[in-house]
Amino acid sequence: MKNKKPIRIFVDGSGANGSGKGSGFAYLIEGEPNGHAEFRDGLTNNKAEYMAILAALKDTSLKSKVEILSDSELAVNQLAGKYAIRDPELGHLAAEIGKVLTQRNLTAKFTWIPRRQNKADKMLSRR
Repeated sequence: MKNKKPIRIFVDGSGANGSGKGSGFAYLIEGEPNGHAEFRDGLTNNKAEYMAILAALKDTSLKSKVEILSDSELAVNQLAGKYAIRDPELGHLAAEIGKVLTQRNLTAKFTWIPRRQNKADKMLSRR
C-alpha cells in the first residue's frame, strides 16, 4: 500500500446544560458535503467528544488511514497515549475506539486543532 494521504475527519462534542439536555456530537469527513450530527441528552463534553470519534471511525472505510481533528486537547492527548484516562466511562469508550481501529484495520492519528478551525463545530450549533 502506498503512503496515501489520510482521510481527515473533524469531530466535535457538546455537553449537556444544567438540566441534562442539549448534548450531542458530530463529525465531518473532509471533502464530503454532509456530515453526521446526533443529539443525546446527558452527555458530558468529554464523553460527547469520544462518541464523535467512535461514530466517525465506524463510518470510515476499511483499511483506511485517518486523521481525527478535534478541539478537545484532553481527548486527543488521551487517545494518543500522552495523558492517562482516569474516568472509567472514557476508558470504556477508548477501549471501544481501539477495538474499532483493530476490527476495521484503521490507522489513526489524533490531532488537536483550535475551535475556530473545527468544521464539525458548526453542525452542533445549528440545532
